[in-house]
Amino acid sequence: MTKNITNNEINFKPKKCVAIPIGYEEGEYDSLYLTVKQISELTNQSKRNVRRIIFDILEDEGPCVIHKDGNLKWRVHQLALDRFAPTRKKWAKRYALTIHLHYCYLESDIHRIMKLVLDNTKDDKLEINYSLYGKGNQFDVNCFVKSNGKKKLYDSIHEGFSRAICIRDNIFDFKDWSSYITLDRR
Repeated sequence: MTKNITNNEINFKPKKCVAIPIGYEEGEYDSLYLTVKQISELTNQSKRNVRRIIFDILEDEGPCVIHKDGNLKWRVHQLALDRFAPTRKKWAKRYALTIHLHYCYLESDIHRIMKLVLDNTKDDKLEINYSLYGKGNQFDVNCFVKSNGKKKLYDSIHEGFSRAICIRDNIFDFKDWSSYITLDRR
């Protein structure tokens, strides 16, 4: 038995992949799900990064949370939006820096080298407030820094202090930290 197929039967409109739940109209249901473009605008990320996160969490989440619609575009439920938070750690412009000196330096030499560090970075907005802590000639330099160019600053520190170790940390209480740095320790 043969069946004749007409053009009307070939040109069909694809159905949506997910049925609309009971109690929702089509517009309400669409507002629960976000596209890749909407997520990238909300989280200030690239669309490529959003798709990468979708592929990472696709195994964990069910088809009710992440799926492709009839136009083969990704749709993500609003409940899964917290999984798209940026994960890169951002540093504040003002931070604490501890420089552990490997060799013994005189206090006057440390002041001269810190002035050299400030001059070598060639940054007009660079601000360094520091204090020396230690016994004898073995000092650590504790400072708070306001800078945009971390790499230039670290290169200048390593030029001035041979084998120095720099430890960077956020300042949670700037007022107490600045009073500690400006405290006279003699």
